[in-house]
Amino acid sequence: DSFRAPLTEAEIERRSPDALKPDEFRNLCQWGYPYVFDTFRFHMTLSGRVGPEESPRLRAAIDGLFADALRQPVPVDALTLFVESEPGAPFMVLSHHALGRGPARKTA
Repeated sequence: DSFRAPLTEAEIERRSPDALKPDEFRNLCQWGYPYVFDTFRFHMTLSGRVGPEESPRLRAAIDGLFADALRQPVPVDALTLFVESEPGAPFMVLSHHALGRGPARKTA
C-alpha cells in the first residue's frame, strides 16, 4: 500500500463520506476504498447509476439473463489484476494468474 498515492479531496468526496459508516470511512482513509475486509461484498458493476423508476426493469432483465448461471456454483480458476491508467479510462489487464494445480509433469 505504500506505493499508492494519497487520496485527493475530490476522490474522498466522490465516495460520499457523510453516507459511509465509521468503519467504511476509516477504510477509505487508510486503504483508498471504503469496502475492504469485513465491509467487502462481492459485486459486479453491470450498468451506470440507475434511477428508481428504471431499477425494477433493469433488475428483471439482469435476473433473466443470469438466472441459469446463478443456479450453479461459479468456478474461479484465475485472478486477473486490472489497472485504470487515469480516472475514467478503460481498465487494462496488468497480469493474469491461474489458480490451482498445473498439469501433472511427467518425468522419466
